[in-house]
Amino acid sequence: MEDFNRHCLFTQFTSDLLAHPELNQSIYHLQHDSGFNINIILYFLWLAKSRYGRLSKRNLKDLEAQVMLWHRRVIAELKYTYALLTGHTDSISVKIKHLLEEEIAKAHMIEQCMMYESKIKTKVLRRTPQQQLMDGCASMLYYCELKNDLLIEEDKAAFNQLFYFVFDTFSRAEVEQEITLAFNQLKVNPGISVQLMWEAF
Repeated sequence: MEDFNRHCLFTQFTSDLLAHPELNQSIYHLQHDSGFNINIILYFLWLAKSRYGRLSKRNLKDLEAQVMLWHRRVIAELKYTYALLTGHTDSISVKIKHLLEEEIAKAHMIEQCMMYESKIKTKVLRRTPQQQLMDGCASMLYYCELKNDLLIEEDKAAFNQLFYFVFDTFSRAEVEQEITLAFNQLKVNPGISVQLMWEAF
């Protein structure tokens, strides 16, 4: 796995970011409770932070298509197998779970390298920190629209936490303001939950 980190700048970024235990709950929520592909979220955050700009809806569709088979046939299957062992505490089951955790981590890194090698964005732009944050918010908005699923307040809170650690030159209030502006651009129904509505692409 060290080889991945050495050769893939995106994986380096991801490893550094996920080293913060404060993000564990947000990452878990976005992946397991809301069904986002966390690598896509981390990828558009890396692009924004590295001044490659934002992903369009077409970019995101292409990215999803590129990793879909790997994600479904490898990552999802490994996670399913791991879930089958939930509640098993015997030594053999525990050992198998540890091995599966290692394989899941490797599979995520391979998916990250697939995204990195896609070279969807190759030109470094002149972007101020504020523009970098806005690029991340725009990509988030497009990804949420493509997902076309129910968004809840916990999703917004998880994005707030994740963005705060990526765009660390801003205060938490400044990050939350930009996230709120992005979420407000979605056509929403009133109430606690936010139902995304399709717009013309």
